[in-house]
Amino acid sequence: FGFLAGVLFILRVVQRTMRGARYAQSIETRYLAIACTASMTAMLLHSCVDFNMYVPVNGMVFAWILGIAGIFLGRRRSTRATG
Repeated sequence: FGFLAGVLFILRVVQRTMRGARYAQSIETRYLAIACTASMTAMLLHSCVDFNMYVPVNGMVFAWILGIAGIFLGRRRSTRATG
């Protein structure tokens, strides 16, 4: 159950970060969301073939990236006013 909870949390963060990249208000926010998504994806793909999360520095970098991507967790899609 613990592993499943961790995987679901990471997948939710990645999904919300990709949504943040799509619906960003500024270009800087969009680039930040794209960078977080790309780096999380690269680290997770690398973890499939190597044990890089056993190195404490790599785990800390991944947690740091998740923390930066956490700004996209509370955001909702903005509705555009017509008129």
